[in-house]
This record gives sequence, C-alpha cells and structure tokens, in this order.
Amino acid sequence: MRNRCFCAILAVLACGVLFAADDDVVLKSAAACFGAPASGPMSVKEALARFGKEASSGNAAAQGYLGLFHLRGIGVGKDVQKAYSLFRKSASQGDTLGNFGLGLCLYTGTGCKRDRKAAAVPLDKAAAAGNSDAMLLLFNIYRNGWAGPCDPAAAMSILRRAVSQGNPLAFHRLGVCYLNGDMVPQNEEEAVKLFKSASDAGAAISDVALARCYAEGRGVRKDEDEAVARLERAVKKNNASAWVLMGDFYAGGIGVEKSPEKAVECYEKARKTDPALADLALGRFYETADEAKSDMYLARAAEAGNVEALGLVGDKCIARGKNVEHGVSLLRRAADAGDASAQLKLGKFYLRQLSPRERDKAFVYLKRASEAGNVEALYFLAICYRNGYGTKYDPQLAADAAKRSADAGSSYGQLLFGVFCRDGIGVKQDLVRARRFFEMSALQNNRHARAALAELNLAGQEAAGEKVYDEASLAMLERSAKEGDANSKYLLGKIYTEGKGVARDYNLGRKYLEEAAAAQHPDALNLLGVYHARGIAGERSPAKMVACFKASSELGSAAGFVNLGRCYFEGTGVGRDLAAACRNFRRAAELGSPEGEFWLGLCQLKGMGCKADPAAGFRTLSRAASGNWPEACCYVGLCYLDGVGVKSDPQLAFRFFSKGAALGSSDAMYQLGLIYNNGSAGIPKDRKQAFDWFTKSARQGNSYGMYFLASFYEYGEVVPKDAVKAAALYRQSAYAGNRYAQYLLGRCYENGIGVFTDEREALRWYQKAAENDFPLAEEAMQRLEKKQSDAKQI
Repeated sequence: MRNRCFCAILAVLACGVLFAADDDVVLKSAAACFGAPASGPMSVKEALARFGKEASSGNAAAQGYLGLFHLRGIGVGKDVQKAYSLFRKSASQGDTLGNFGLGLCLYTGTGCKRDRKAAAVPLDKAAAAGNSDAMLLLFNIYRNGWAGPCDPAAAMSILRRAVSQGNPLAFHRLGVCYLNGDMVPQNEEEAVKLFKSASDAGAAISDVALARCYAEGRGVRKDEDEAVARLERAVKKNNASAWVLMGDFYAGGIGVEKSPEKAVECYEKARKTDPALADLALGRFYETADEAKSDMYLARAAEAGNVEALGLVGDKCIARGKNVEHGVSLLRRAADAGDASAQLKLGKFYLRQLSPRERDKAFVYLKRASEAGNVEALYFLAICYRNGYGTKYDPQLAADAAKRSADAGSSYGQLLFGVFCRDGIGVKQDLVRARRFFEMSALQNNRHARAALAELNLAGQEAAGEKVYDEASLAMLERSAKEGDANSKYLLGKIYTEGKGVARDYNLGRKYLEEAAAAQHPDALNLLGVYHARGIAGERSPAKMVACFKASSELGSAAGFVNLGRCYFEGTGVGRDLAAACRNFRRAAELGSPEGEFWLGLCQLKGMGCKADPAAGFRTLSRAASGNWPEACCYVGLCYLDGVGVKSDPQLAFRFFSKGAALGSSDAMYQLGLIYNNGSAGIPKDRKQAFDWFTKSARQGNSYGMYFLASFYEYGEVVPKDAVKAAALYRQSAYAGNRYAQYLLGRCYENGIGVFTDEREALRWYQKAAENDFPLAEEAMQRLEKKQSDAKQI
C-alpha cells in the first residue's frame, strides 16, 4: 500500500514530464515507485520483469509504467497498441499516470483512433488529480471545441490552474495568449514576463519566444544581440524550433551576418529532433528561389503531419487549381488539429463555392478561427451571419463580429462595419459613423473602402438635391476600378447608365457593369438582369435576364432572389412556377430583405406556391412593413381592415395605410381615398381629402386611383364637372387593366360622355370588362348588341 501511495504522488508530479524525459529518468522514477532507491541499480531488464509481474497481478501503477515503456520502446520493441491497452487498464483503476497516458493516446491517435472528445474524460481525471500536463491538453480541447462547443473561459481557467502549479509550458502557453491577444487582452509586456518565467524553469521553447520578442521589439526594447543570446541557450538544448529560428536569423541577417549556407545548416540541425519542422523551414526558405524544391520539402513535412505544412500545401493545391480535393483534405486536417490559419483558409474556400450547401460549411471553420483570435476570420464570420451561411441570419451578431474585426485594425472589418452603419444592419443607421469607418479603412489603402466612401459622398449629394457629379468621388471610383475593385465598376456602370450628374453613356456604363459582373459582383449581375428585362443598354432578353438573376442569387444577393422569384411568379423568361417563386422569396426574406418578406407574405396570405396561412402571411408582411416596404404597409392595413390573419382593427388599418402612403405606395394612397370617400375606419367622410388622395394615387399610375378620380370629374364633385377629363382618366385606367374603368369607358363611348359616341368602341370595352369578370359588362354587351340588331332590322 505504501508503494502505491508513493507512486500516485510521484505520478501527479511527474507523469506528464515522464513522457518526454530521458530513459534514465523514467527508470529512476519507476524504481522509486516500487521501493528501490532513486539512484538504485535497477536495470531495464529488472524493471520489465518486475513491472510485468506486478501488472499481471493488476497493479495499476505497474500497468501505467509498463505502458510507458512500450510507448517509448524502453527495453522492448516500441508497441503503441500494447501501450494503449495497458494505459486503459491502469486508468480503469484510477491511476493518474494511466489516465494521462490514455488521454494522450486518444488525443494524438497513438495506438488507437484519434478521439479528442473521448480523450477529455481521462485527461479531466488526471487534471483533477493535479496533473498540469493533462491540464495543458484539456486547454487545447476546450479552446478548439473538440469535446463540445468552444469554451474559451473554461480553457483559460484550466490553463491558469496549470500555471499555478508551476508548469513551465503552461507559463509559455499563457505568454503566447497575451502576446497575440488570444482569449485575453493583448499585453506584450506580460507575455515577455511569462516567457522569462518559463525560460528560468528550463523551457527552451520560451527562449525561442523571447528571441522573437527581442528581434521584433515586442514587449521589450528591440535588441538583436539579446535575441541571438536567447537562441544560443535554446540550441544548446538541441531545440528544433531554436535551430529553425537561428536559420531564419542567418537567412535575414538578424543579429548575425547574413548567410544562406549557414541558414540551411541550422535547418538541417533541426532535423535531428524534428524532421517535419526542418522540412517546413526548408520549404519556406526555398519558396521564392526554387519552387520545385520548396514543394518537395513542404510535401514531406505535410506527409509527416506538420500542421503548418498541411495548411500551406493545401492552400497551394487550391490556388493552383490542381488536385483541389486533396488540397481541401489537407486544410481540413490542419484545421481539425486546431490551426487557426487553416481554419480561415478553409472557411474562405467554402465561401467562394456557388453551392449553398458548400457555402454553409464555411461557418464552422470561421467560427473556430475567430474564437482562436483570428481577426480576419471575424470579418468573414460577419458575412456568414449577414447572409445566413451555415447559421441563422442574425444582423446583430454580424455587426458585432464586424465591429470586433474593425476594432482590431482590420481594414475589411472597418469597411464592413461601415456598410452596416450606412445601411442600418444590426446597428442603428448612422451615416457619420459609416463615413468614419470607411475613412479608417481607406487610410489603409483599401480600394473597396474608397469606393464606398465615394458612393456615400454621391448619395449624400443626391439626397440633398445637389448635382450628383463630384469630381473627387468619381476620381476615387475610377482609381479603385483600375485597381480591379468590382464594386467601383458596378457604381460607375450605374452612374453612367442612369446619367447621374454625368452625360448618360449606355455603352460605357454597360462595359463597367459587365466587368463587375464578370468579377461575380452580385449587385452588378442583378442590375444587368433588370437592364436585360427592360432592354436598357441593349436588346431586351428574358433569357439573359433570368441568367443574371440566378447568378446574382447564387452569390447571396437578396435582390437577385427577389427578382428571380418574380420571374417564376409572373412566368417571365421561365415557366410560371409559384412554388419556385415562393422558395426564392423565402431565401430573400431570410437574408433580411423587406421586399422578399413582402412577396413571401403575399404568397402565404393567398396560398400561392405554398399552403395558405393568413396568420403567417400577416406576420411576414408585418416584418416587411417594419422594414418600411411601402406595399407591405398597405397589405398589413388591408389585413387589419378585413380581419385576415389578425383581429380586425380599422384604426390600425388607417395607420398602416398612412405609413404606406408616406413611403410612396399608390395602393395605400388609394385606400386612404376610399376611407375618406366613404367615412370609414373611424374617420369622418371628407370628399376633398378623398379627391386629394385619389389624385396622388393616380399620378403614380394607380388604375384604381384613376378610376375614382375620373368619377369626381364626371359628376363634378369637389372639382368642376369635366367629362373630357373623366373619359381620359377612365381610358388610362382601362388600358392599365382596370375592369371597372373598362366598363365605364364603354359607357362613355355608348353615351358620348366626354368622347364622341362610338358604339363599336363601346362594345369593345364592354367585352374587355366582361373578359375580366365584370358582371354588368355582359348585360351591357347584350343590350348594345340588341340595340344594333334592332337598328339593322329597321
């Protein structure tokens, strides 16, 4: 019993260290565990014989040490499967060495299939017993989310526990966190203090870190001599990372005389303890001088499992367009090993894919990279939240990720957060704040930010009623366009085709738009689709229109989804397909488009392309109305007026009609005209107000507004009687397809009201009204036909 207790205490203090210790140290520790003096003469043969006997009788400590012997190949052939089996037996009895060994095997995939989620269980037991090396592995598991959701708080808590136990590597790892601002506020001075503590405790890797800090002046005054001195301490311990950094110093002439030959010598010395790291260093060294040699070394490092090499080779495969699938698999291996750079690269790769299913994969990797403190990943994560890639559309989380990226100094984060401020996405709309972030990004020479700043300037002038042409803003756009900025090309295309403050030039505008579309700019593709629909800057082409809208929607454009949905809804350029229309409207709505919500709500309300659900339709339309979509306000008003999908409330109906009218909805203006005309919804009858609203509605081309306005002129109410004007308004409304106006225009021609009597023309308009299911039209046709027949008989 005494031996077992002593062994447990020793294991708590040393079992993690034993896995990296010299064979003699392991033997002395094992000897002490079983009662022999620490300096005793126990040989490997004696140790194996004694441990074998004790392990067979179920001694957990002996099983743990015997597992370590098989893992290290001490006195026996290296047998990782046997080691794993012995660790399992030892761990099942609660032995700390066994738990740590089992956790390490599962963590690294040594002697078993790698399973870091399963590794967390024995490692947690070893950590609870005070094993600080187990704590370090658990830190990685919690930080990278390998046993569940990423938990930075739990990771940092367990790392600090390891530090409190004096583990040198824990001091070093916490120093890295402070150096990079990873899970803690960045503090380079604190990082240097922690590296020095780890170095004083013998951690060679911290001497390497200190050498970097002195060479770059991070947390300390720049001192290349001290950097070299720190490295020399580490290379004496034959640390592979130290040899690699010394090679980098010779390659760059940092603190030593520049010498490519000595650089290669240093990299080769690293091979003795870490061949993969040496190959990685040589691959980087030859990257510009000898691409073939660089590829060879990097491939060797990747084959050996070096995480950084996996990421580099994978990225090269994708960039070269050769063996892309292999490149993705290498990046995935690096990303799954916790490499934030590989996670970012993989996330960016998936974002570039056209398939929504593939794009959705980006979110997982970008979230991991951002949680590891990668600033660039935060920018792309914001895009995922904004577009609903792999996660629910969440403008607040999108804005938060963009703001954190911007605050960390990312020019793209500053640009994106400026866009959110400009458009009111996830934050309150604030053009002054948007300008500030655009300017911050533009100062970092971000051409996209320059384009956004120019667009903001031009939009401000247009809103103020000033001439849109602005020489400085256009110059910024032209400069960014020449540098390849697709958004600048899109804006210039829009400016020239619409003639905003410049001479309209369809050819130049079309050229810019097509260049932006070729660069996969979603808004340029959408606008080209609109132009193809209308025949602007070229012939009208329904097929090209649909192709542009499809391409725009595949790139995540809400407007592209809406317009493609309308093509299916109306059967323009494609066969009419209400289900397809509804799917596209839903996707636009999920992206936060008020117009998409309007069309989706309309489909739900009336059961077009989906099951009729008035309550759901009302809710969707209400969201569109809250997004200030004019027609949605009108339909919400109609729902309240008629009690469709919601309890009837005429006063709320009037409020939404008023909002819609203020936003420019001609239908809402017409509804207000009806309310004032009839004296409903709690509003007193007021024919003058009715006339004014019908006039506003008619001026926007609303056929119902024209029809009612015509009746005012026909009967001389509020305004002087004017039959000619009445007939003209009936005609406009009739040509717009209004069946009431078609019938009344027929009546005008039959009776000579504001027009010359023309029974043939009257019959034509009665027939159009009848075809549109107007009940009185059929009766009017029969009466007129009988009248003409009787006249012929006479």
